[in-house]
Formats: sequence, structure tokens, C-alpha cells
Amino acid sequence: MARFEEQQVTLYGEKEKYRSRQRLYEVEEGLGSGFMRISKTTIINLKQIDSVEPSFRGTMILKLKNGQKDYISRTLYWIVGGKKICQEK
Repeated sequence: MARFEEQQVTLYGEKEKYRSRQRLYEVEEGLGSGFMRISKTTIINLKQIDSVEPSFRGTMILKLKNGQKDYISRTLYWIVGGKKICQEK
């Protein structure tokens, strides 16, 4: 997961986190097709999705294998068989 927080980009690994001097869009440009921006402030690795659970007011909680969590909007939905998040059009 790459997340913009506290005025800088933080990259989360399995157990560690790193600060990046790049802006979030620059990090996004360097990533492959296995990554997706789920909000203005967050990019995730689709292979690291553990689960997606319903939350309040139409949002869902996305949980990653490293324990990180983030909210996703109802415009994103979960395809269980493909373990992939897709954006509605």
C-alpha cells in the first residue's frame, strides 16, 4: 500500500514502512498493472487483498494481508473468484 499521510507518501510492506520523497502520482506511474488507486490518497497491490467487508453508509473496509485497512467507496466492488477489485463504469 502507498498512502499520502502527514504531508508525505508512506509505502507499507509486510512488516515495515518507508517514506518516499515522490508524490503519490509519481509512485503510481512507476507501478505495474497489479496496483490500483482506491482513493485520492491510497494505492494498493491487488495481490495483497485479504478481504473486503461492508461498513457504514455504503462504504466497505478493504483489509490487506499485512493488516493495513482502508475504506473504499461503493463505486468499487469485490469479485471474490478473481480476488480483484474492479471499478464500476
